[in-house]
Amino acid sequence: MAGGMEDVELVELPGPGASPGPADAGVQDAVDRRRAGLARVLRRWWPVPVVTICALVGWQLVTDARERDRMERARGVEGVLAEAVVPPLDAAPWGDDDTVQVLYGGAAVAGGLLVGPVFLGDGSVAVAGVDRATGAERWRSEVVPVPEALQSGMSLSCQEPEPAGSPTVWCTVGEQVTLPDGSVGTRVRAVELGVADGAIRADREVGTGGSTAAVGDLVVLASGDPSPCG
Repeated sequence: MAGGMEDVELVELPGPGASPGPADAGVQDAVDRRRAGLARVLRRWWPVPVVTICALVGWQLVTDARERDRMERARGVEGVLAEAVVPPLDAAPWGDDDTVQVLYGGAAVAGGLLVGPVFLGDGSVAVAGVDRATGAERWRSEVVPVPEALQSGMSLSCQEPEPAGSPTVWCTVGEQVTLPDGSVGTRVRAVELGVADGAIRADREVGTGGSTAAVGDLVVLASGDPSPCG
């Protein structure tokens, strides 16, 4: 044959019942040593994670208890919900597109009402009395008709009456006007409305640059005109 012959060495593998050789015994000893070392570490340090977990659990319990106490104290404050709010929430709409304006700028009056301005889509401005709990409209009174409301600088605010059970509420209406000298000023009117029905009881012009303020049972009119308010 062209190529040389190569020697082949046969190695006999140990059978199932054969004893391990020196190399296998060394590997097993190393595994046993690692296991023994790991066992010693666990016996020495196992309290550390246990104590850590107990400390975290205790801290959480104390935090929860403080939060519950804080919430209990808060429930005694007027305007704070008496019950915890959890999902799912059952939301109910408050009022409509018109009356929701009163929620942000209204004054609390007798009969569980809020009284405040409603700026309507046609440019007019009204004062509405709405239920504080539901936003349902009880009455509406127009205080600025459309032609005047279309002017810029329109303002309207209502003051909470004093005492709280007063049968009327005063609102201040401000409108920009052109003065005889050509300058622009603000004409102010003080409008008194009945709380029960929104009927206008009085509508008094304070004057250009004037203002109003409720003081007890009186409404003080401050005029910007040189002539007295009367």
